[in-house]
Order: sequence, then C-alpha cells, then structure tokens
Amino acid sequence: MPLPILITLAPVGVLAWVLINHDEETQIQRGREALRTLITRAAKAGGKLTGESAIIRNAMFVPGIGKIDFRWGYFDPKKGKGSGISKIIGAQKLKREYYKDPVFTQRFVLRIPDILARGKPSKVGKTRLKVTHEKDFAFLEKQLDGKPVDNWVFNAYQQTPGKTLSTEKVAKELRKRKASRP
Repeated sequence: MPLPILITLAPVGVLAWVLINHDEETQIQRGREALRTLITRAAKAGGKLTGESAIIRNAMFVPGIGKIDFRWGYFDPKKGKGSGISKIIGAQKLKREYYKDPVFTQRFVLRIPDILARGKPSKVGKTRLKVTHEKDFAFLEKQLDGKPVDNWVFNAYQQTPGKTLSTEKVAKELRKRKASRP
C-alpha cells in the first residue's frame, strides 16, 4: 500500500522525469557495452572485422528514433573515408590524437550513446538522420551496405569544439606532408 501513496503524492512530472532518465541511462549503458564488445571483437580480429560479428544489433533503443545498430564498418586511411566505429578510431589515428592519448579516443567513442540518447534528431535526406547534442552530432542511416534495413545503423560522429578539419582533409594534408619529405 505505501507505493500507491508515494505515487499519488509525487508530482506527475517528477515521476515521469525519473522514469525517462532511468531508461535513458540504461540505454546509454547498453550502448557503451555494445561499443566495448565491438572494439574487443575488432582487436581480436586485428582490426579486420566482417560479417555478423561486425554488427551489434539492437545496441540501443531511443524514444523518438527507435532501435539502433552499431557496426564496425571500414576505414581507408589513404583516402580518409569510411564508416562506422572503425572510421572514428581511424580518423583519430590520422589526427594523431589516438597515439597521444588512446584513452581520449576511447572516451571519444564511448560518448556516442550519450549523443544518441540525449540528442535532437533531424532528418537529412530520405534514409539519414542527424542527432545533435550540445555541439556534437552523430549520423544514423536506414541502410546497410546500400540495402534498406529496419533499424537505424550508426554511421558517423563528429565532435565540434570550435572549428575542426574533416577526416578527408586531414588525410589529404598528411599525404602532402609525406610526399614533400625527402
């Protein structure tokens, strides 16, 4: 009998806030665990992760967005292009941030679930969604390797503290520096 009394005495907004935030925190934790699992799998595979093990299905559920899958993806360091978690880590390696502080890169990657859970979604085209939280943003797609899928698939993430260079520009600049060395 005490529980109904507490619920009737608590303002509805406070109870809803507690329920929503608890669920949000649970989803953020689920997302972080999924990312850790994916990174561990990739490390064991020498960074070359393909097939079903390269995707964590239903890694998170975000109200207003739906189910989200995380994928390892690919990264081409010569072109500075790719997708998924491997592109984020690869871009950090190109920028030399990874080698300066691998823990920074881990924190950088593990921030993705926060952005997805707390961010504001906006459509970009027919199959793409941009989720913005504070100044950071993540992209989700309803496609996997060019084929339509039911869940959103995490594709990219950009942290924007001031002006930053895109991965492609960093790769181009590094190639220029390498070519100019004797």
